[in-house]
Amino acid sequence: MTVPIIHRPIEKLAVPTDGLVHYGRNPRRGDVPVIVESLKHNGQYKPIVVRAGTNEVLAGNHTLKAAREMGWDQMAATFVDVDDDEAARIVLVHNQSNDLAGYDDAALQELLEELPDLAGTGFTDDDLNDMADGAEEAAENSSLVERFGVPPFSVLHARGGAWAARKAAWKDVGIHSEVGRTADMVYGSPQTKYTNWYEVRNAADMRAGRRLSDREVLDECSGELVAAADWGTSIFDPVLTELMYRWFCPPYGRVLDRGPATASVGWWLPGWAGSTPAWSCAASRWLRMRTRPGWRMGRSGDAGRCAWYG
Repeated sequence: MTVPIIHRPIEKLAVPTDGLVHYGRNPRRGDVPVIVESLKHNGQYKPIVVRAGTNEVLAGNHTLKAAREMGWDQMAATFVDVDDDEAARIVLVHNQSNDLAGYDDAALQELLEELPDLAGTGFTDDDLNDMADGAEEAAENSSLVERFGVPPFSVLHARGGAWAARKAAWKDVGIHSEVGRTADMVYGSPQTKYTNWYEVRNAADMRAGRRLSDREVLDECSGELVAAADWGTSIFDPVLTELMYRWFCPPYGRVLDRGPATASVGWWLPGWAGSTPAWSCAASRWLRMRTRPGWRMGRSGDAGRCAWYG
C-alpha cells in the first residue's frame, strides 16, 4: 500500500476510498496513467466531489481510479446533496468545461520551459518539441503573410472572410471591378458561352449525319442554345491581382498595368490603357487615392510609339 499524499489544507476531508462509488453513467474516458503520475509527484491538491447518500463520485472518477491503482486507502472529498438531475449536470459540466478550455500556446510553452523537468505535468518532451516547431512555423507563416498577403500556393477562398475583408478595403478606395468593362470581353468560344453546347451540337450532328462546324450549329440551333448567366465580361478582382503580383513578380520590377492594385504592392508601373473608357475609369480611381501616375494609350505591343498622358 502506498501512503496517500494529501495536502495539509484538505487532509481533514479524507474519507476511505473503499466506500466511494464510481458514477455509473460517466461518459468521460480519462487518462489514468497521467493522473497516477500527477499523484506521485504532486499529491492530491483538490478534493473530489461526491454525492451525499449514494457516495457516487461526480467529479474525480478517474482520480479515484488512479488512487486505487496506487493502493491509497483514503482521499479528500467534498459531499453535495443533490438529486439525480443535478448529479448528472455536475458530471457533464465538469467534463465539458475542461473540453472547452484552451491554451495561450506561448504562455504554456514558456511555463513548461521554466521547469527543470516535465514530471507530473501531463506533458512530455515530445509535446514541448512540437510546441517549439509550431511556434517556428507560425512565425514563418506570419512572415509569409506580411510579404505575400497569402503564403504562395495556398488554396484560395474568394468567399472567405479574409478575402472579402481585403476586397472591401479596395472598394473603400474606389475599386469597383465592373466599372469600365464593356460586354463580351472574354474569349467568345461557343463552348464557354453556352451551357448546353455539347448536348445541342451532338444532337445536330446526329440529325445531319456528319460533323457540323461551330458556325453551322450556331446558325441552325440558335434557338436551342442557353447562354451562361455570367458569360460576357471578365470581372477584375483587385485581391487576386495583388496576390499574383506579390507571388510572381520581382520586387521593384516594372509592370504594364494601369491599376492601383499594382502600385500598392511596391512595383513601379507606367499606366497602361487600351481604350478611353478604361483610361477614364482607372484615372478616377487614382484620383480618389490622391496619386497621379503616367499613362500611355494604345496596345502594349506598340509601347514605344504611344504617347504619354498624365
